[in-house]
Amino acid sequence: MSAEVNDHEQQRNPELVLADFHNCQQGVLPVGPGARSLTEFFAGIDEKPESAAAAPRVQRGDRDVLNLLARGAMVLHLGPANHCWFTNPSRALRLKSAGTPAADRPLIGMCDSARCPQATRHSCHQPVRAEHAERRT
Repeated sequence: MSAEVNDHEQQRNPELVLADFHNCQQGVLPVGPGARSLTEFFAGIDEKPESAAAAPRVQRGDRDVLNLLARGAMVLHLGPANHCWFTNPSRALRLKSAGTPAADRPLIGMCDSARCPQATRHSCHQPVRAEHAERRT
């Protein structure tokens, strides 16, 4: 079962990262503690040459961009109310509180996306967050 989930994630995640990348290019930015590092990662992919002498690197299409975004796809874990860009287990707040700081996957169901430095929220999370807010009132 775990192998099937991993295969599904390897197929799904690159497309999600590409969609997030395109959203950032269009000004639809993520929010949350991890938003700055994610947008900086995307900016590095979309970077302009620093000097006129530098040969520009032209991306021919989504496949070329996906190759550059592969690192992001490998660390992406989806939760119902946030994305976790699990790049550093020692920065994951829930792993620290659970006493498993060296885990290889986040405890995504316990993620506090308002405080975890690796969490971001995107427009796709709005319905879940709105429903939660409605239930609390």
